Amino acid sequence: MLHHQLNIHHYDELFGHSILGVSWEGYIIEQIRQKLPTGHEIYFYRTHEGTELDIVIAETNKPYFGIEIKYTSSPSITKSMKIAIEDLNTRKNFVIIPNTEEFRLRKDIVVCDLITFLNKYLAAGRAG
Repeated sequence: MLHHQLNIHHYDELFGHSILGVSWEGYIIEQIRQKLPTGHEIYFYRTHEGTELDIVIAETNKPYFGIEIKYTSSPSITKSMKIAIEDLNTRKNFVIIPNTEEFRLRKDIVVCDLITFLNKYLAAGRAG
């Protein structure tokens, strides 16, 4: 619907458009929400100081996955992400990007694509 409203009718028209990042985030959130196991909640985290995390997945109000969504091939750890991980005490954290081989930015932060996240990590849940 967003793309139609902006007169974007083909995938290639998104590249270079200012809406690309927002569109990518919305798509990822929709896909994760559809596959979220029963009993789990999805949140956006933002403090008054501006620290934020795109997605926090919690079970019985206890956060366990922290997720940043980036449309880039070379993500980095932001100060905001570091603080959010400390605040929430999430043990497993992810940066979801379009296509990549899975790799770690640090011990507790995995960079992967959406399919890898859904099949390998979300499907396995907290114990995975």
